[in-house]
Amino acid sequence: MAPTLVTVPYGEAAARALRDAVVAGKQGDPLAPVTVVVPTNYVGVAARRLLAGGTLGQLTEAARGVAGVTFLTAYRLAELLGAPRLAGAHRRPVSTPVLAAAVRAVLGEAPGVFRAVAGHPSTEAALVEAYRELSACNGEALDALARTSRRAGDVVQICRAARDALSTSWYDERDLMDAATSVIGDGSPVLADLGTVVLHLPQDLSVPAAEMVLALGSRIPVTVIAGITGMARADAGVRISLSRLGLGPPSVDEPDIAPVHGTCVVSVSDPDDEVRAAVRLVFTALRDDVPLERMAILYGAAEPYARLVHEQLTAAGIPHNGAAVRTLAESVLGRSLLGLLALPDRDFHRHDVMRLLASAPVFHRGQAVPAARWERISRTAGVVRGPQQWRDRLERHAHALERSAAEERVVPDREPHPEHYERELAATRALQEFVADLVTTLDLGPGRSWRDIARWTEGLVQDHLAPDARRGAWPEQERQAAEKVEAALERLAGLDAVEESPGLDVFRRTLELELDADLGRVGRLGDGLLMGHVALGLGLDLDRVFVCGLAEGMFPARVRDDSLLPDAERRATNGVLPLRASRVDDDHRRFLAALAGAAHERVLLYPRGDLRRTTERMPSRFLLESVTALGGERHAADDLAELRADWYAPVPSFAAGIARVAFPATEQEHRLRVLLDHTRAGHRVTSHELLATDVALRRGIDTTVARAGGAFTRFDGNLAGLDVGGRERLDEEVVSPTRLQTWAACPFAYFMHQVLRVDIPELPEERYELSPLDRGNLVHETLDAFLREALQRTAGAPAPDTPWSDADRIRLRELGEDVCAGYEAQGLTGRRLFWHRDQRRILADLDRFLTEDSNLRAAHRMQTIATELRFGFSTDSAPPVEVTLSDGRILRFRGAADRVDRLEHDTWHRIAPVQCDPGLGHRASIVTNAAITASCNLAQATPPARTKRWLTSSSMPAYCASVKRLRNSDVRPSAVPR
Repeated sequence: MAPTLVTVPYGEAAARALRDAVVAGKQGDPLAPVTVVVPTNYVGVAARRLLAGGTLGQLTEAARGVAGVTFLTAYRLAELLGAPRLAGAHRRPVSTPVLAAAVRAVLGEAPGVFRAVAGHPSTEAALVEAYRELSACNGEALDALARTSRRAGDVVQICRAARDALSTSWYDERDLMDAATSVIGDGSPVLADLGTVVLHLPQDLSVPAAEMVLALGSRIPVTVIAGITGMARADAGVRISLSRLGLGPPSVDEPDIAPVHGTCVVSVSDPDDEVRAAVRLVFTALRDDVPLERMAILYGAAEPYARLVHEQLTAAGIPHNGAAVRTLAESVLGRSLLGLLALPDRDFHRHDVMRLLASAPVFHRGQAVPAARWERISRTAGVVRGPQQWRDRLERHAHALERSAAEERVVPDREPHPEHYERELAATRALQEFVADLVTTLDLGPGRSWRDIARWTEGLVQDHLAPDARRGAWPEQERQAAEKVEAALERLAGLDAVEESPGLDVFRRTLELELDADLGRVGRLGDGLLMGHVALGLGLDLDRVFVCGLAEGMFPARVRDDSLLPDAERRATNGVLPLRASRVDDDHRRFLAALAGAAHERVLLYPRGDLRRTTERMPSRFLLESVTALGGERHAADDLAELRADWYAPVPSFAAGIARVAFPATEQEHRLRVLLDHTRAGHRVTSHELLATDVALRRGIDTTVARAGGAFTRFDGNLAGLDVGGRERLDEEVVSPTRLQTWAACPFAYFMHQVLRVDIPELPEERYELSPLDRGNLVHETLDAFLREALQRTAGAPAPDTPWSDADRIRLRELGEDVCAGYEAQGLTGRRLFWHRDQRRILADLDRFLTEDSNLRAAHRMQTIATELRFGFSTDSAPPVEVTLSDGRILRFRGAADRVDRLEHDTWHRIAPVQCDPGLGHRASIVTNAAITASCNLAQATPPARTKRWLTSSSMPAYCASVKRLRNSDVRPSAVPR
């Protein structure tokens, strides 16, 4: 007999129809079996509680309760009927890894149009997804689809070949449904245990599932309760399911069903504030005595709402349940294991190695590795990627540390402290050893089976990621996740029957598919507030529902056509294969069904923008339907900005939301509200009593107020009268003019760099070309080495009239190439293409320097007598230059002249000299009068009198750009002292 159709609106009417169908199926016997087939387990739990709770007003005592009523999904019913027969044929349920292996095997033998991308992971993933859709199609639909294009034909052929390869040992959902249909046709005794079957609220019933229900209808009574929203396009999916059951549309005399709409619309600035507003509304409902289990926060897009809702409810201390917000791949062990296995694919990129060390505790030979120190060492060493770089650049860095430690041990003017270099050296060697072990361990080589790689991976987990002895301190959720990850490895060990020698990259991708499963539910349905996707609202009985994310492009999501099987080709299947464009209508149906589950209040929230992406959002078409219903007239998206209505509640900002709410939801909001009320009463925020008890809050407010004000405070770099931990003072230490310039230009930068020693790290992997600083240092080192060699000759540097020779040019190029090679080995030169260009330019500039220098020496009658002439550093250099300020303080300068030349005539301004190296036979001065004058003027300026945008001076450009004269008439520097 054909199934009996009952068409009802979603919500309470559907629940009452289910009650009536169960009562009719029992026929007065409270223990008579009735099987209710539900679309999801959530609907089954909700329906069971509705029937058991007695809130629907059962007609007789015999019909009260759920004794003898079984709630199953269509897949679980098929498994109950058909799985024993398939198990008897030694067939097992196919999993995603098994399916992916079968697809890879077919692609390897007959890739068709996918030959060029057959080995790409995206091709494999797309074909696996296509297999799942096509498995529900019958042969006629597949043939029609294959005729639409060559690409579609190859997709169908690959899926059929993969199905044939799996058919002897595995079964998919289509096989299971077909087996159940066959068992029903044979008159299985299990049918008697099913009793009357009620198909409750079918949504997207596949063709195989519909055939199974039709087979049941030929043996036992079947009632179909179809939920209708009243919107034709939204109900299209349900109509298609009914047509597959041989059930047409409802009779013409059935009353029209009005679509459900929201009762309140809330507009907020962004998704974060949207979720905060929803949680505040939950607190308002609690104060109105609405139980938590009678409320739900739903959303249409899991990103970013799933995590936001969970975090805000946790922060507010609200018990909740719903879908998990993390997958196994996001757990500590799952994330770190996938990262570890991916290192060879990325050639051991420094960023990936350091991300692995920072993502979870990583162990090496039983000890936790120092992630922060190793990151700093690898960055300083200039490592980017590749085992050779790790080996060579860390070795070079280790040699540099050894030299620094040796130099520190023999310093003459203070107590040596080589401990820092020794600790860094030990850490560098440990990092070398760790990376070398990883490179060796992760080089599996060919010929390893699934079981071999799975066992090897378990060893990696024990040695480096999660030793059993260390898991005791982990949170319970992470321990459970670790057990599930190990269970996934055990399942992969059984894939040898499908594929041999997968290779590490295939194993990692397959493991990633396994770990893509979630960690299970958060909480237990009915315990606290429900949170989750809008689809969870189907069949629920609630008082209040809050739907977030009703912005166009988020819910409904933007529809993208399938690259393998576009809608133009899917239409050839005559509705068997669903269209991608129909997903918007499916979302609409789920949305309206969720609203129908709330009897009293339905709050719709939407974000006006997204601060994460600095974009604006438009309200969803679903929300505008409710706006039209509430306002009595059609409104466009732009009209909401000017809308004024009791049912419309715009929240201008986070601060406005805090100010207006009757009861803050979280501790943070409560504290901010207290401070806000304090300031609105006319008091200063700095006078609130909270600041006396909360040190962190006091410091934060002090920083904000000081940086926003016009005074020159310690947060801007004014450290007068403050203890800075024994750091140097400019009037007590020997300083360079550049350091004084830094303080004058930006005291805060001086405070961060010179006092706190806080620098902005330069990541070697983000270096595309040689930086200007490194370029200058490279040229400086090359010229310094060249001039030192020239000065060590018997005749010294060339006379003014003697130009540099061709041999000098060859030697300078050799030195330049050597220094360039050193910089390249240190990873300072960036990308190879840019470096080849820069190196050619540098070598050309060096050669041009000799020409220019020959002309300059001849024109000014100069001869080089020194290079890197130092003063003010230690006892083996010239003493510092002292400048007495107007208040009696003395500034002591130090520096080094890159190059010193002797002049034949007294043509330079003479000021007080400084004694230089006696071996030069003359007196030379280093720091120029103009430079000292500019520095002293800035040093004596009163900082508070200057503008807030840091200290500037019109004299500084002249100081920075000058190549100044020395105090002695016969000595000239060729660069500014450092």
